[in-house]
Amino acid sequence: MTEMPASLSPDTPDDLEDFRQRAIDMLLERQPGLALCGLGLDGRIRHWHASAERLLGHATRDILGSRFERLVPAEQRRQSAVARLLFRASAAGEVTTDFALLTREGQRQPCRIDIRRQAGDAAGFVAMISEAGPEFTRPHPVQAPTDTQAAHRANLVLIKGEPGWLGLGLELEIDHVSALAAERLEIDPSDWLGRPLWELLVPGNGTDWHMLLHKTLESGKPQRINAVPVSGEQRMSWPVSVMALHESDDGVLGGFTLALGHPEQDADRRTAPRVGERQSDERAWFHAVVHDLREPLRRVREYVDSLQHEPDVNLNATATDYLGRIDGAIERLQQSVSATLRLARLDSMPDQYQSVALDAVIFAAADDLEVMVKQHRAQVRIGQLGEVVGDAAQLRLLFQNLIDNSLRYRRDDVSPEIEINRFDESAEADLVTIVYRDNARGFADPETVLEGGEQRAVHGTGIGLELCRRICRRHRGDLRIHQTGHQGSTLIITLNADSDPDTNESETEHDH
Repeated sequence: MTEMPASLSPDTPDDLEDFRQRAIDMLLERQPGLALCGLGLDGRIRHWHASAERLLGHATRDILGSRFERLVPAEQRRQSAVARLLFRASAAGEVTTDFALLTREGQRQPCRIDIRRQAGDAAGFVAMISEAGPEFTRPHPVQAPTDTQAAHRANLVLIKGEPGWLGLGLELEIDHVSALAAERLEIDPSDWLGRPLWELLVPGNGTDWHMLLHKTLESGKPQRINAVPVSGEQRMSWPVSVMALHESDDGVLGGFTLALGHPEQDADRRTAPRVGERQSDERAWFHAVVHDLREPLRRVREYVDSLQHEPDVNLNATATDYLGRIDGAIERLQQSVSATLRLARLDSMPDQYQSVALDAVIFAAADDLEVMVKQHRAQVRIGQLGEVVGDAAQLRLLFQNLIDNSLRYRRDDVSPEIEINRFDESAEADLVTIVYRDNARGFADPETVLEGGEQRAVHGTGIGLELCRRICRRHRGDLRIHQTGHQGSTLIITLNADSDPDTNESETEHDH
């Protein structure tokens, strides 16, 4: 039998993916008014094609990991226009609308945006942005539901009863707390209004709140899951039901209703932390300090928002860009505060597993360290890393810690250089192997530093290489020092690529 010539052999999946990417690049290069980007379920920018940079001016390094709402004018942000648009796309599969997007110089660019839901492990959205001509339609203001409490109570009829409930806005902010919910969760409602749901409750079963809300819209049915309180002495697992909240007149999405079930009757004990576990005085103090950080951060963001959108304040392009960076940095710091709470509970709380674009996470981590990177003229090169399944906040802190460590322990004779690449020849298909290299001072005792005994540890976020290893092990992987010396070090990081969170091994299985 005659063999097929090599030039006619069927393409491998990698060849096809390379072909698709090249074809997209060619098409978009010939259409200067057309751009492409990818969004996560939470509205964060996961992919920023070169065409988007050409159209709007924002560099990939500056925009990756930011929320798409950063690109829309203030009046649209106040109405949660981006979140509303993404929820509509989940309900309908795809949606088209007109938006004025902000260029890097702060100018408004009339655009038409086509958003299509992307399913599978990399759940999110593909957004096609095109310049809008004379047919541009200015978005109309959205009227919020007039009686949201009545609408929430109507939702509760769907689950046959009136349990404790929370009202949620489109950004997952808590806007109502019923008396029974406050009693069951042992909280003061005035302390929680306006704060995000993930600071109060953590969902189980390897999901997150954004994924659950989009599934609610996609299926058109209430979604049920177990959740546990983030902090305090309340350690019970609560069954919750989530339903979309629609305005009765025209079906405009106004938010969501979250109904609490009864833990003694319905809780799945497999997802519950140890019931009755009490906090030590030190842990209670730690939680109090971290919670106290939230209010000043919120106030700073309010001041930045006022400067950005006060009509009497005239800002040039540089000031506008700096304020956008400040706002993004504070937002990430707020996430770090919440992530620090989760890190303190690694042994007792479920992780928020989801599909994570690893290069976007590392770009955001490097952006947090931009001042140090520029100060020391460092080069941080990040390859195409693909996606893993894990907790995005923990992964960002992991790589922020490693990069910070490399910069702080740089050598005096050379500028810092860091390379982060994916190793594609791993023998384990359900793991992603990342090779991290730097030219910083090496470790005198590699095993000691991973056990927390050596002083080459980070001083910025304070989670240390020992906890970096714990994060990797929480993601069914590990961290080891492959090579170290006075010329630099090479770290091998393995992370979970399996979409089934139930296959995750316990961290303690690695500790002998």
